[in-house]
Amino acid sequence: MEKLQLLKFRNIWTWNKTIRVVITSILMFMPYFAYLYSTMEAPRLGDRYPLYKDYNSTSVSDLKQRQLKLIDCYLNQ
Repeated sequence: MEKLQLLKFRNIWTWNKTIRVVITSILMFMPYFAYLYSTMEAPRLGDRYPLYKDYNSTSVSDLKQRQLKLIDCYLNQ
């Protein structure tokens, strides 16, 4: 009976120790991740989703033609 109680105590002790280690590590690393998150640069919408590829290298006449095509498509609907 004594042995069984000792095993139960050890099992509880290991869980307590594990919980303490987890909580301590969370409390130690939380400020670090908060600092990283606060200093992180916000993503720019233009960098992530460009209107189309090589926007600056497209000539004005191509842009006008594309605009006219879009207007035609809109009017035909």
